[in-house]
Amino acid sequence: HALCFGVSGVGKSAVTQGYIKNICKTKPTEFDNTVLSLSAQTNSHNMQSVLETKLEKKRKTLLGPKGNRRMVFIVDDMNLPKPDLYGSQPALELLRQVIDSGGFYDRKKLFFKVVAKTSFLGTCAPPGGARNAISERLLRHFHVLWFTEPEAKSLETIFISILNGHINNVAPEI
Repeated sequence: HALCFGVSGVGKSAVTQGYIKNICKTKPTEFDNTVLSLSAQTNSHNMQSVLETKLEKKRKTLLGPKGNRRMVFIVDDMNLPKPDLYGSQPALELLRQVIDSGGFYDRKKLFFKVVAKTSFLGTCAPPGGARNAISERLLRHFHVLWFTEPEAKSLETIFISILNGHINNVAPEI
């Protein structure tokens, strides 16, 4: 599991999603991916529902990706879920339980469902504003990668390339 960390606008989401989609294209029989975009309203019910719908039921108590593949969940804006009254973030606690215990409990029949062959790749910005700190109990499971802000010259090159692309398509005579 990995967590890409950096200020807003450095390309964490674009880089991680591009990287995983490239892996899935080059090895289509080995990997699947799904993007989970979290918000302040994301709760453990939402998170569990997405996990159950995106993973295949292998047996009554086993969930996993289709076939013999590996599933990579890209958890975008991982530190956005709003803490509850006690300061925990239930959606992230469910994620921690999946990593710690290898699954979660069925909410109706109360049996444990094992989640197999699944990895998580998260992105988040530093705490502040609507973003909250991620608990150390969850953070300890991730390799943290820091995305630095690009230099002004790099940003200039990026935006000039984008602008030239638009101009060449819209008004090539300019």
